Amino acid sequence: MNSQENGQAQSRDIIARLQNAIKELPELLALLTAPLDSIGLLPPQFVRYNTTPLPDGAFKVSKHIPALQRALLEHVIPTWEALLTEKRMYGIVEQYFCPDLFSFASPAAGELAIHGYSTILSLPLTEYSVRFLVRLSKAYPIDVLWTVVFGGLSGTSERKEFTWEDCVRNVIAIPGKVANALGGKSAIPPELEYGLYFNHVSRRCETLIQRLSMKRSKGDVISVNYILTKLVNVGVFPVTVPTSPSQPSFFQSTLPSIRSNLTSPSYASIWPEIITATPSTFTLQTVIASLFTHIKKVEGLDALASARTVAKEEALLLSGILGRMTKDSDDLWDTMNAVLLGREWTVGHARIFVCWVAGCERNQFDVEALETLLGNVVDLWTNADHIRHSLLNKHHYITALLLLTISYISAPGVSSAAIKNLAFSPLFIKSISTYLTHLDPSVRRCGMMIAEEVARGAGKKLDFADWDGENDGKAWCKAIRVLTKERDIDAEIVEDSGNEAGEGAKNVNIREQPAPPSIPSQGNLPKVTKPQDRTALVQDVTEYDSDDSLTGYITSPSSSRSPSPTPSELEEIEKDPTLRVTQKKIARPVYLAQLGDMIRPAGGLKPEAEEDEAQKQQVALDVAEEQIRRKRSYGTELEENAVNLVYGLIGLQDSYELEGFSQKRQAALNALVACCPRKAALAMIEEFFKNQYSAEQRYAILNALALGARELASLPIPETPAMQTPERISFTTTRRSTCTESPRRYQSGGDRQRPGCSC
Repeated sequence: MNSQENGQAQSRDIIARLQNAIKELPELLALLTAPLDSIGLLPPQFVRYNTTPLPDGAFKVSKHIPALQRALLEHVIPTWEALLTEKRMYGIVEQYFCPDLFSFASPAAGELAIHGYSTILSLPLTEYSVRFLVRLSKAYPIDVLWTVVFGGLSGTSERKEFTWEDCVRNVIAIPGKVANALGGKSAIPPELEYGLYFNHVSRRCETLIQRLSMKRSKGDVISVNYILTKLVNVGVFPVTVPTSPSQPSFFQSTLPSIRSNLTSPSYASIWPEIITATPSTFTLQTVIASLFTHIKKVEGLDALASARTVAKEEALLLSGILGRMTKDSDDLWDTMNAVLLGREWTVGHARIFVCWVAGCERNQFDVEALETLLGNVVDLWTNADHIRHSLLNKHHYITALLLLTISYISAPGVSSAAIKNLAFSPLFIKSISTYLTHLDPSVRRCGMMIAEEVARGAGKKLDFADWDGENDGKAWCKAIRVLTKERDIDAEIVEDSGNEAGEGAKNVNIREQPAPPSIPSQGNLPKVTKPQDRTALVQDVTEYDSDDSLTGYITSPSSSRSPSPTPSELEEIEKDPTLRVTQKKIARPVYLAQLGDMIRPAGGLKPEAEEDEAQKQQVALDVAEEQIRRKRSYGTELEENAVNLVYGLIGLQDSYELEGFSQKRQAALNALVACCPRKAALAMIEEFFKNQYSAEQRYAILNALALGARELASLPIPETPAMQTPERISFTTTRRSTCTESPRRYQSGGDRQRPGCSC
């Protein structure tokens, strides 16, 4: 066997040993440091633990890392996380999933992160795997993953595309999988909440687009389109402006940055490439509709210069993202017709749309594009179903879109025969008759006004002579006619000169940053000054003890005895090294078998070992519940040790007056029933009917069975541990009823009465 084959065998042996029980911490550190050192990712503080280094090239990231990461998640972390954290050595595990900043430049670091996403999401999520996802989403977001895949990984272009698609699917799937895994049992980290997470992904996607705009290829645009398609599928391109932080929105998160970056010609050219390269018509329509929703609002009938400037600025924004509309953009026109004419928009949107189609600037005025828009709008405006069944808002929008287009084409200096052809169109003339027979006078006004304006544009004269007054849509028709006397495309956009009140001012290269929330200091917290104000008292002090019987002790005279030492003083005394000469520290258990030995030792005790035994029981009780719940879904370790733990915990006596003995034992028994009901619950039931246990031990068994069953049924668990007060463990028949309600009769008649109250 040559050296390379020997190294491969060593790597496989490391993975196999990590999947089995490890006795000592130095052994674990030696296993974890060797692979990282061989790929150049071992942090300096762990170098001294690499006692058995691997040969060069023995450890392959693509071949060995997925299996090693799986072994860490399934075997190492559930057992060793607490001890590694206590020793401040947990960073060696984190390095396998999210390499630190010192390793960021290494290609292997990005490859570990890519495998980390896949490995974590392929297994049931746990508390620590969710923490890894939080770190990955911050250190290795979507734009960094793109650089790793297309700039660092070796292999063919097809392999890179497959890897990229896997990365995107993993990134998109995180919020849903985390929410399903936690299931309301624990709080979702803010970084992984649906709205905040996808807004962050949207901003990183825009950062990637900005980076690619400097130097790109056709494949780069396709990779960005894949992200946008996945974001559309999960609702990140809403067609209404979100009103809650839990609702993500791509353009709400990125438009401030897009506006400032559009001043760069290369950036302004990549967005139209992305739009035209979108393979799915549905995806393209959703993206465009969401963009139209998030542009600035323009007052539809406002003819002031400031409103015209905003309309032109937003038209320039559409031109920068979607590109210019030309007569030959057949595929794009089909999509635009579906979005512009198939959805509900306002008159302000109509102003922006017409200015955008016209070219946004007077020197780029596109008559042919306007004529194409005119024909599409006329097809809908003359449709009999639209005339009869559309609501007034839709009539106003389509009428404004048509009238604005006519005003642009019929302006002085513009040569177009489209208006004259429209005036003599049989379909148009017939539609006017349909409008005139409409029952709603406001809709009739829309038809009458368009007929007059088209006739005027064709050199004819038509006047219905019924425009005086403000009712029946007359005011709206007057306002829209005033608006169309000038064009938004002729507005002047003035650079920001520092005058915030100036009309038409434009802010250039200024990103919109939300103001940070103000956090009140401790001194500014609300205080309750009136004890009788019980409502405010409950609101501001959630743990207020309302037992008035305790107030009498406040005025009692002080005792003549010397004061007892406080808990802090006792702790200082305990830490005094002069009083702890022979006392040794008890290590916390790593495996459940070790926990069982500490709770239920074999053989008798020597008198000099009682102090050590007390410490062992205290340490065991402190970690028992955590250890049991940690091993819930990992292998058979809990099932193998559950019965032994039941015997040990039930039979445990508080011989040393340990702190929190009853509460901690009860919590551990509850966890056994909830995490291993088939073994633990049966063992407890069998023990309950034996004669060797006291009443307190039997109550602990009953409480564990009851509370464990509630947890398994997803019912709320009382916050106060059972067994805390005698009242909690008293049988129902020994309690005195305080209900004064008379017993109720049975519904089935007779003189028998229901025993007990009706509450």
